[in-house]
Amino acid sequence: MRRNMFVLPEPWLSTEDQVLLLVACPQLDCQRRERLTHLLTLPLDWQSLIERADQHGVSALLHHHLQGLSHVPPSAWEALHDRSRQCVIWNLRLRHELKHLLAVFHRAGIPVMPLKGPVLAELLYGDEGLRPTNDLDLLVQPQDIEKAEFVLVNAGYREAVPHEQEADLYHYSFVKEGADEADIVVELHWDLNKSHIARLDIREIWLSASRGCWQGQEISTMAPEHLLLYLCLHAVKDGLGSLKHVLDIALVIERFAEALPWETMIESVRVRQIKTQVYLSLLYSCNFFGIALPEDFLARICPRRSMTWCLAQTLLAWRGGVLHSALPSLGPPLQTLLVCLWEDSLRGKLQHLYRLLFPSRGFRSRRTFLSSSTSFYRWYPAWVWHVVSQAAHLQMTNWKSWRRGARQIHSD
Repeated sequence: MRRNMFVLPEPWLSTEDQVLLLVACPQLDCQRRERLTHLLTLPLDWQSLIERADQHGVSALLHHHLQGLSHVPPSAWEALHDRSRQCVIWNLRLRHELKHLLAVFHRAGIPVMPLKGPVLAELLYGDEGLRPTNDLDLLVQPQDIEKAEFVLVNAGYREAVPHEQEADLYHYSFVKEGADEADIVVELHWDLNKSHIARLDIREIWLSASRGCWQGQEISTMAPEHLLLYLCLHAVKDGLGSLKHVLDIALVIERFAEALPWETMIESVRVRQIKTQVYLSLLYSCNFFGIALPEDFLARICPRRSMTWCLAQTLLAWRGGVLHSALPSLGPPLQTLLVCLWEDSLRGKLQHLYRLLFPSRGFRSRRTFLSSSTSFYRWYPAWVWHVVSQAAHLQMTNWKSWRRGARQIHSD
């Protein structure tokens, strides 16, 4: 297994790309800091760099690693400092709320498994202020879902979305309104993904989970192999458009490499038909961060280079890959189509395609803002218009991005 956790960025990347990849780690060694210092002496589009750092969830890391370095314009430093400060304030608020909710669930006798968020930030980064978190994701066992809803309501939360619009999902959304602060959203999960998508067995996850303690509160935690596979699937579910998610995968492998049952994981991804999703997530983690993997692991889960694989990679490249994906492209219909193409089973692909052409009531209601009881002759044209407009918006965004890049190359 390779031992160099983080590698230096490839020279063919733009200067902004190289800076993003260099700062995407909790700690910088001497070689990486020297490289970063050198890059800061070169011309940089600071506005673009900060915007992309925001999109990829690494602006706090960028601010952290630029401290004490010269060649940072005052305006850029002020913008990054403000973002880092807001990230710390918000994460501390979520941390306090999570501690409170864990105590409430414990008193109600409901086992809870926090997903990502403050717990993952503390585990992998050692500093909650370096990993931004938008909301709290709590996983409970399916038989506890109604009781957990009652507990959240008693804790001051209300339904953020009507249950009938979330019936096709794998969680319910609750919100706690703040008088002078932003609202806190809690996603109460009973599963990790939609039923028609290849996913991990939730019963197996609970059986192999261990009981632990976080900030004085009892929690359930995933086994390391399930945590790694879950993060891989989550990164693909979000369209492989966030450097933060790819970094999470790299950090989990760095922390648990010796304890991960690689042979068992190979069999697991085959049985669960998630080879493509796991392969892609680990491939980009290797390319960006040089993570340590057994030499033949990727080769043994490598998907067949079929027509759908080629089409998916073409669409991913057209979208801008991982580093240059535009925000509008990270949702339907392109993301739905990509996830469909990344499904291993034919049954899964057909189910994705069917749901893209004929979405469930809840999904189409959320996207078209029409009642779930609206007649087919009204909602279907609205749905088709939504898909076409999203595709057109993406095409325009990619065209503008291409023109900006062409002008920059010409000026250079």
